[in-house]
Order: sequence, then structure tokens, then C-alpha cells
Amino acid sequence: MILEDEPVISKVLSRVLKADSFAIDIAENGSIAKEKIDAGKKYDLFIFDIRTPVLSGIQLFEHLEKKHPELTEKVIFMTGDYLNTATS
Repeated sequence: MILEDEPVISKVLSRVLKADSFAIDIAENGSIAKEKIDAGKKYDLFIFDIRTPVLSGIQLFEHLEKKHPELTEKVIFMTGDYLNTATS
């Protein structure tokens, strides 16, 4: 799963991962991603943008820690916001 609100970035990540035979789900905000995860959809890897609308990647990770701790080892964080040090 890719959690990313910038379509260009999610397209690039999707292309790279599809080249390695990954099936991709893209969520534009953390709430959408949370719903998919909580519904029981299985994922091998999560790439979370730390700054997304509604629910940030960090907030979603905190949710995983509480409700799905077995998934936390599958998370990679990223951000394109290198000028702002605030994460939520």
C-alpha cells in the first residue's frame, strides 16, 4: 500500500513496485488507508508519506501499533517536505 496525496509521486512509486511484481493499492489520505487495513486487506509492504490529509502517515502508524502491531515492521516512511521539520 502506498499512502501518498501527490498523484505524481504515487504514480512513480507504483511503476517501480509493479516492475517488481507488487500489486499496488494507493490511498490519498490516511483515513482511506486505515479503512482498507482495518477491513482485513493483506499487504506485504506499506509506504507512508508522513504528511497526508485527514490522517497522517505517523498517525496511521500509531493506529497500526495499537490495532495491528504485526504490520508495523512492514512500514517505510517518506516525505517530500524537507523544508518543514514538523511532522503532523
